Amino acid sequence: MVVERSETPNGTLAVDDKEEAKETDHGEINGNDDKNDDAEDDNEVLLPEGRSARVETARSLLRKAVEGVKLGTVTPIIKRMVDDTTKRLALLDERLGEVADDALVDGVCTIAVLIDGGDLARATNVHRELMQTGAYEAELKWLLGVKRVIEIKQKTAAA
Repeated sequence: MVVERSETPNGTLAVDDKEEAKETDHGEINGNDDKNDDAEDDNEVLLPEGRSARVETARSLLRKAVEGVKLGTVTPIIKRMVDDTTKRLALLDERLGEVADDALVDGVCTIAVLIDGGDLARATNVHRELMQTGAYEAELKWLLGVKRVIEIKQKTAAA
């Protein structure tokens, strides 16, 4: 399957499988040589197709990250963070499917995929970009929960 990839205004990846790639006589695809394709693939985050699949991916991966911490031995401070984050992620479960902005859904899914892959620095950067838009004030409670998942993973990875 061939996919078209484009970046949304907030830096998340949109994936569309409708356009076919064109191969030239030199093995290039759409004018890019293989070396450039490999470099781009390292920086891209592949998201599931369709909004509902992205919502479910975000929900399940963020829950998985927090549940993994609950199973381990953590300090009382981390335990309180996990409890607070669990409550905030419950808000995410309620709201994420209702959010009209596809860019927000894509951003949260991207963050969840990056957290699951252990790329916490990039997850932090994507979260920062979402917050800097200022367009999501109604979603701040659960967006803070997403940030807390990143922080919990960073603190428990260091321990």
